[in-house]
Amino acid sequence: MKLLALGMLFGVATAQEVGKQCFDNKDNDGDGVMDCQDSQCLAVPLNARKCAQLAKRKHKVNNMIVQFKIVKLTSYHGTYSDLMVKQCARYKMKPVCDHPSYCRNDKKALYLGQKGHLAYPPHRNQAKYKPQGWDQIQRNSNSATSWDGLCYYTSHANKGKALCNVPIKTHSWKTPLQYNPGFMCGKMLKKISGETHRQCFDHKDNDGDGRSDCEDPDCYKDKRIQQRCKMESNRAVKLGGKNGVPAHLYRFKSTILSSKSGSYSSLMIKACNKIGMKPVCDHPSYCKRDTQALYLGQSHHLSYPPHRNKKQYVPDGFAAIEYNSYSANTWKGLCYYAGKVNKGIRSKAALCNIPINTHAWKTPTQANPGFMCGKALGIGGGKTAVEVCEQHNYKARDCRRLGCCRYSHGQCKSAIGNRQCTSARGMYVEAYHFKGGRLSNYGSPFGDTWHNMVPIIEHPALQQNMWYNNDKAFVMAVPSFSLTDNFMMRFRGEIRIARPGAYTFQTKSDDGSRLYIDHKLVVDNDGDHGAAIKMGNIKLRAGWHKITVTFYEHGGGSMLQVSLKFPGAKKFTPLRTSMTRPFRWDSRAKKYDSIPPGCDDFFDGCNSCVRSTATGQATCTKRRCKRQGHAECRGWAPCWSKAGKKPGCSGH
Repeated sequence: MKLLALGMLFGVATAQEVGKQCFDNKDNDGDGVMDCQDSQCLAVPLNARKCAQLAKRKHKVNNMIVQFKIVKLTSYHGTYSDLMVKQCARYKMKPVCDHPSYCRNDKKALYLGQKGHLAYPPHRNQAKYKPQGWDQIQRNSNSATSWDGLCYYTSHANKGKALCNVPIKTHSWKTPLQYNPGFMCGKMLKKISGETHRQCFDHKDNDGDGRSDCEDPDCYKDKRIQQRCKMESNRAVKLGGKNGVPAHLYRFKSTILSSKSGSYSSLMIKACNKIGMKPVCDHPSYCKRDTQALYLGQSHHLSYPPHRNKKQYVPDGFAAIEYNSYSANTWKGLCYYAGKVNKGIRSKAALCNIPINTHAWKTPTQANPGFMCGKALGIGGGKTAVEVCEQHNYKARDCRRLGCCRYSHGQCKSAIGNRQCTSARGMYVEAYHFKGGRLSNYGSPFGDTWHNMVPIIEHPALQQNMWYNNDKAFVMAVPSFSLTDNFMMRFRGEIRIARPGAYTFQTKSDDGSRLYIDHKLVVDNDGDHGAAIKMGNIKLRAGWHKITVTFYEHGGGSMLQVSLKFPGAKKFTPLRTSMTRPFRWDSRAKKYDSIPPGCDDFFDGCNSCVRSTATGQATCTKRRCKRQGHAECRGWAPCWSKAGKKPGCSGH
């Protein structure tokens, strides 16, 4: 150190970079510059040629082949950003973007995929901020220090100033007149294909662009992957029961605020309602009993990762949600519904997973990373027994048919408190691969299996109107379903007929469809065709009747619209969820169940029927019976049935 100090004092260079030292990424002579930036290295022709080759070297970064060049301003009039763009354009390049929030989508700049500031050394040199392949860029761009001390493009931020690596350990805003050390220009020579097919479903960011799986455009551009992504995003997830919430099938979708004026909770409710869902509740103390939110049964905060990722705090199967909602990162970094918390800023805020390892209260103007909406599928549709039983003026007979209700003192009341209802409306739905032909070639659709086919998806109680206008309608309405061509569907359930008379049923379908009432073919709209309408008439008694609808889509567009015309009516009414119930209900609703298998021969009044598992014979329980053939039961006399004989009544 003393010799070096004396040498510098008398102006004599006591050491210089020679040979291999010109390419070791070190300042060997202590003059503040090294390698290809050092004039002593460039003075040797061999080194100069090698440095020129390094300057033209192509670099692989974030799925791109890129070339860089350090450029200085030649003019000082104007904003730093505009001058950078003009100067880089001379070399058919673009200025390198400093930070994604400034210029990620700026077509005038080159964004490399970093998550932090390139002008700030702690970000530029830290693995979680720098883009993939960054270490090789620094090593092969004239010198390992070539990115140190430069200015960087920030678009319109801070009136067009540049963020410069000054002082050397931090960064600051500078104008062209204040500082002109040079800046980096770059040019993308080639785009490399991103994540492979397998990598698109491994829940990892393989190409370093900050996006994984179905959120990555490299994955979504492939039609096969696109179809699977739709299925993944539409998949139903089963969660176990916890904290009073029974086991359910759920479907989730993340969305963002479209407006920032108002409380976070009310804005979440509006946004989720648009897609037929409710915002997911963050903590039971905030919104466990909030009917406008969806509480999953968790014990603590969903916005707090240590709680969200602990098995003891969440219902069984919760880990599967993150892997079936577009990406493994879907639930990270989001905001969560907190209801009406009347404490200062919290009254208008939501609890957000910000920073990423903890959570904090944020207003709509402070953070809008998105939030999760959800919907309970299948039995109960996510509604509580109070909503199902007490918000409708059910008569005694209809009230008793619902497994979660009881009729008392002239009113329909909840039989299970404020828990979710175990009964349901809707239809039992199955989807199959289409194997060609017509519906008439597939035999009877009434058995447990249809033509020995295995369903690709199955839902015990899909609460969806029978009104599908196009391919997208099927994909959006049926959970876990993603096919747009070559599929078949079977809908089974019962339809409630309020008053007897002649009913007209109608199907409009593309391609074929058939509709059966009580196992009788009423509408035959079979065959390959565009959107075609067929009708059929049938006389029905008051009560519940079996309904089965079969449909197939061969190719091109698809449509299925089912409607009916009531006695004396002039117009058709769409077949709504409220008119039907699935042919199989939850076990807790069995005593109010629809007609079990084997009871089909009994007439309407004797539909409170049980089937013996030992003998396989069906018998009626004590129930008021109506006239059927030669048998008539009065009062509460029980009905009975024997093989080969018509229904009879005990005591007659």
